[in-house]
Amino acid sequence: MTDLHTHILPGVDDGAKTPQDSLAMLREQSAQGVDAVVLTPHFYPDRESMESFLERRDAAFAELEQTIAQLPQEEQDALPKRLLGAEVAYVPGLHEAESLRELCIGTTRNMLLELPFYQWDARLLRGLYDMLGHSGVTPVLAHMERYFLCQNKRMLHEVLELGLPVQVGTDMLAMTFSPAMRLLRQGRGHLLASDCHDLRARPPALRQAMALVEKKLGQETAEELDALADHLAGL
Repeated sequence: MTDLHTHILPGVDDGAKTPQDSLAMLREQSAQGVDAVVLTPHFYPDRESMESFLERRDAAFAELEQTIAQLPQEEQDALPKRLLGAEVAYVPGLHEAESLRELCIGTTRNMLLELPFYQWDARLLRGLYDMLGHSGVTPVLAHMERYFLCQNKRMLHEVLELGLPVQVGTDMLAMTFSPAMRLLRQGRGHLLASDCHDLRARPPALRQAMALVEKKLGQETAEELDALADHLAGL
């Protein structure tokens, strides 16, 4: 399994605070059978320059890797593979940003994109079209189920009709009338990811979520979700 959306990098956002926190989360991922994780700290282009964010992200990654390198080799080998990425907050004109490829997952052209929580309109749709046509990257829409509470149905439908990869989170999957499960059942949700931030309030829970999907929607659906996550990570 690949967890495409995590906040495991230490000290860069509201996820792991220290390398020890990160290591504990990686060990939990390994215990759940996760083979690879994409490290996707929040990036807000309207608050921070690309250069500053990449410098902070890469420094945190180096610190984490240095911590892992101090472990016995057997423990190192048991941890999931780690790929760099970012959870990029949408802003108008994002497709024109330089070095956008550096925010993509690993060596792919796929970028995890967080849509705004204010009301969507035609300008957002144009912005997404511009990203597809001019940026050279493919947006992967993060935690789409959360927008069911704040967006009107017509705009949700229009965004989903763009055909972009849609990620749903594990935390709302077991809810009664879960919008995440509804998206998966309709074939409009394409991959599961934990969006984990810590071991308590927002822990890694991909194994349990995949088991629930298999129970509710069948083994074939679970395998398709898993395979697409691998593909989008370039694995």
